[in-house]
Amino acid sequence: MSPIIKIISVLLISIIVSIPNQISKGCGPVDYSFKGYHFFDTDLVRTGSPFTDFFLRFDDFYHSYELADSVRNTSNLQEWNTIFCDQFYEKEIKEIVYGPVENIQAIKRAAEKKKNKLGLRLNRNSFARHLVDYQCMETIQYLLFAKSCEPHVSRNRNAWDAPKRDPVAMKALIYEGERVFLKLKSNNLKLRYAYQLIRLAHYATDYTMALDLYDRLLPRIDPVESIVHDWILAHKAGVLSRSGQNVEAAYLFSLVFDRSPSKREAAFQSFSIQNEKEWKACMLLCQSNHERATLHAMRASEHHSKPVGDMRAIYALDPENENLELLLAKEIKKLEKDFLGIEFNRYQKDNAKYHKIPRKEATANLIDLTQFVIQAGKEKKVRRPELWRLAEGYLLYLSNDLYDADKVFKEVEKTLTNEKLQEQLAVFRLVLKVTNYQEIDETKEQEIAQIIKKNDLYEKYPEFEKFINDKLAYEYLRAGHAGKAFRMHYSLEAIKPNPQANIINDLIEIALNPDKSKFDKILTTNKDGTEMVDDLLDIKGVMLWNRGEAAAALEAFKQIPVAQRGENRFNPFIERAKICIHCEQPDSLMIYNRPGILERIFELEFQANSDYANSASYFYQLGLAYFNLSYYGPSWNAMDYFRSGNNWRYAKSDIFEHWYFPFGNKENHDLSKAKAYFEKVLEVSKDRERSARATFWLARCDWLTYVTSSGYRAPRNSNYLPVLPPEYRVYYQQLEADYAETDFYKWVIRECKYFQAYAR
Repeated sequence: MSPIIKIISVLLISIIVSIPNQISKGCGPVDYSFKGYHFFDTDLVRTGSPFTDFFLRFDDFYHSYELADSVRNTSNLQEWNTIFCDQFYEKEIKEIVYGPVENIQAIKRAAEKKKNKLGLRLNRNSFARHLVDYQCMETIQYLLFAKSCEPHVSRNRNAWDAPKRDPVAMKALIYEGERVFLKLKSNNLKLRYAYQLIRLAHYATDYTMALDLYDRLLPRIDPVESIVHDWILAHKAGVLSRSGQNVEAAYLFSLVFDRSPSKREAAFQSFSIQNEKEWKACMLLCQSNHERATLHAMRASEHHSKPVGDMRAIYALDPENENLELLLAKEIKKLEKDFLGIEFNRYQKDNAKYHKIPRKEATANLIDLTQFVIQAGKEKKVRRPELWRLAEGYLLYLSNDLYDADKVFKEVEKTLTNEKLQEQLAVFRLVLKVTNYQEIDETKEQEIAQIIKKNDLYEKYPEFEKFINDKLAYEYLRAGHAGKAFRMHYSLEAIKPNPQANIINDLIEIALNPDKSKFDKILTTNKDGTEMVDDLLDIKGVMLWNRGEAAAALEAFKQIPVAQRGENRFNPFIERAKICIHCEQPDSLMIYNRPGILERIFELEFQANSDYANSASYFYQLGLAYFNLSYYGPSWNAMDYFRSGNNWRYAKSDIFEHWYFPFGNKENHDLSKAKAYFEKVLEVSKDRERSARATFWLARCDWLTYVTSSGYRAPRNSNYLPVLPPEYRVYYQQLEADYAETDFYKWVIRECKYFQAYAR
């Protein structure tokens, strides 16, 4: 991968990460992160290697500029302290080296005796006092020079704007710095001046000058141990890369990658081998097997690499290379995403859609890595053969070769003495045990209950909860227990906004079973210890009611003991001119619970069809009831458990996605039944006042139907009323034309402003 593509990839990923989670229509966060399991403990390979943090990265980008700068600055401060015999606190050095230039200017004046004393704050800094007391003028001059270089070599934090450089001013600083360099005695300071000058030439894009400075200045510096050598080497590599000397640049970047923690990520991002010819040429530049192994380790970390080939090459060059274990861990973590629990992971579709997991090359990579791991474990040339045997068993498990995986685990158990490896083996065997569960019966449920209650690994590794729940849900669903599968992931509240018949019926059957197992009892018991059966019957009744099966709904409600049917808190039979969702009800009004509403509806329907003289009154009450029970009425929560005000504008269907509810939120927008009853009122009523009222409610139903339809476009100005198409204005016009003399018309024209607009 070229360095430009790498940089663009990092920038794009950084932007994506900085974007907040999408907010769904249900006003909740949507999490697009990968969702799976991981049981390989990377602490097994954290053995103090300086490359650990680099190779055990599992996202697509590593250090931010701020983090890389922090590593560099810390190393730099440590070196400054070493130069001065470790006699200062690093925070004191930081205040001077990375503080404002005014601090250094004040130190210079005091050291030159132009000012007798440092200020009170600086006088408390022992490093500043040392520079003054011992008149360390060369150091002070360097620090001032470095400050003058900073504006020309700093990165622009806005990735899209190229930093503006002043090549003329930068070259003037180079000439000034080289003049000072020639007079210096300290090799440490010479090295730092050389770094500043080469860096200035690099950023001024005078690559010839940068290489010339490198060739002229470095031989004039006596050998001195310093992190600055690698900083300089990184700039030389960058200059060579921009000058078209790609192979030499790649080789130098590999040296910096190997030796410099503060420049490791930058070196990796800049490292680029374009083809096999360049790769072979770069390998020829290497001076040792260690350098060759480093090149292979870098190539193995490329985003689209084939890491096993490079791991084999490292193994052939240096089988005890510390990077081998790190690369092994990195590849196992990738393969866990591809294969671990893929059959029953409930987020597998999202992982495939958003992360392209499993990867296309995953199977081939798994086979290659397994073969290599078997070889390494067998030959015992690696640092810890027992770790590789353990990995062999786990890779066989990921390959779904459960029999051979168990066989390897039994063999390796006899050889393990390290406690961490022993615990990892126990984790793998528990994963294998859970995976082998099929056709979950009461015995297996008891085993699982014991794992949850008594196995220390279950508590120590939070992944087990997700893993076991997903596995059980999968097996329950295969066995036709949709309710039990649902309860492995969700509380009962999560299904109320859109009940599913197969889930509710399954749970009711389990709850009513007098011989249910302890596990089933847990699944059908509320947190407060009460049985869930009454709640389930209530949900079933609401579900059937919404499906138009009122008689079956009433039957479900009646299975609930009278004392448990809920408080009387609804009255959908009240008429209000203004729509309100949360209306206060006078204490004197008759109120109902859910079965009470249905019983009253059945009573009204019977009376409407038997008492013809008063049928218009009964039909009118039924129309009011079905309107008030809908999404738009104050008794909406009799036929629903959850209502979102946001769904007013998105009522293109009845089911809305919601971050918390797995089946979404079903809203009762259908006003057809209310309209049908109001239309019957017009057919049979001889009372013009009642007919006027029914016409008004029909007009309101049409208005609500239109403004929540797919063809509706809201006015740009929220103060404007929607313009109704002719077919939705029929009842408004009929009310104006036929009932203008009624008392109701005169009342509603005063009370309802939007009616004035549509009628007139």
